[in-house]
Amino acid sequence: MNLIELIDQLILNEIKAIQKTGHAYLSFGLISQSIEFLGSIIDEFEFNEKGKSKNRFNNLINEFFDVKYHIYTDPTNPYNLYENLRCGLLHVMTPKAKLALTEISKPKVINGELKHLELNKFHGEADDRLVLVAETFYEDLEKASKEIIKIIQDKSIFQKFPVLNTVSTIKKDKINLISKALNVNLTS
Repeated sequence: MNLIELIDQLILNEIKAIQKTGHAYLSFGLISQSIEFLGSIIDEFEFNEKGKSKNRFNNLINEFFDVKYHIYTDPTNPYNLYENLRCGLLHVMTPKAKLALTEISKPKVINGELKHLELNKFHGEADDRLVLVAETFYEDLEKASKEIIKIIQDKSIFQKFPVLNTVSTIKKDKINLISKALNVNLTS
């Protein structure tokens, strides 16, 4: 499976299918993993390079998600998505207390009481929580995924992210996956 097929199959098809079968909560973890994976495509490091998760997650959001997300990549923001969503879900399967995860079919979302990326007090709590609506979050991931596919296919990924221009053994696995997706040899 090449890189484009991987994005198409796992991110564009399977996560959407998981949401449609009533597993919105599980999709938040998969969306978080997908953000980090897509972020790994645009940096100069191997896919499995240690210590790159936070930068990959935040860089992908800052490069490919709507500007309304950008404040939530700031490490000083108490609603930071990497710390509160990605780390919470991927380490202990629950987001940290600063977030409220919901889905589009919930009554408070339907009646407009809860909106994606807005702060809201829950059940009389003193502190606000950042609301994330699974389907809306996925739609934004879907847009980012399609843009990554587009820049791989038209080869503008190399202009947008010049660190990918220098082929080295450090990122050989990444170049090979991009090469397969383009059906060309980028290592020569």
